[in-house]
Amino acid sequence: MVTLGGVGLKAVNHLLGTRFTLPEKAAQLEQTQEFLLLPLFHPSPRVTNWRRPLARQMQDFDQVKNILRTVGS
Repeated sequence: MVTLGGVGLKAVNHLLGTRFTLPEKAAQLEQTQEFLLLPLFHPSPRVTNWRRPLARQMQDFDQVKNILRTVGS
């Protein structure tokens, strides 16, 4: 599961009883009991200007492609 932004990650935390935070877990693959989780920052202009540069976010999205290729093999 890929979450985009803090709201999605908060929803997962609520459902699973976890306490993942986006600054600590961004673009880090986490194994939960139910699924693999990849929290990502939302690619909004506000985020790219203040929290995570667009170039870094593009690397994060490439990671999604690489994970899907690995899982699909």
